[in-house]
Amino acid sequence: MFFALCGVLLIGYSYIQLVGLMKSAGFAIGIGLLLLPRLFIKQRTMLFLTGAILAYVGWNANIYWVMLLSGFIMISSFLAHRSLTHSILGVICFGYIAWHFEQSVALEGSFMTAVFAYVSHLVADMKMWSFNKKGVKWFQPIFNKEF
Repeated sequence: MFFALCGVLLIGYSYIQLVGLMKSAGFAIGIGLLLLPRLFIKQRTMLFLTGAILAYVGWNANIYWVMLLSGFIMISSFLAHRSLTHSILGVICFGYIAWHFEQSVALEGSFMTAVFAYVSHLVADMKMWSFNKKGVKWFQPIFNKEF
């Protein structure tokens, strides 16, 4: 997504500011940024890079919850989908991040809203719904039964 946004911005900049060969080069590079990462960079790699960029921003801005979120994202990039992030352990970790977010920005109710959104996502992923063949392992890593 980051590369796609850069591609769109470069195309827009090239159209407005550049002329001649530079405009054509800007368009070509912008289109390349839109299309090529999908061919060469896997989703997990992009997830890890997103977390790494957030870690850098959080560290430089000294914002603890951003650093926590970046760690959560980077660790998630190494896990299978619907594994630990889709369990009570994932809810606890995300809740911890959400609590620090609420403390940092003093936005009352943001913790409960974030945790509710996270849990509702897990409930929507449960096997009891007709559109979901794979369930959620709520008690992973202790107990691996899908619900």
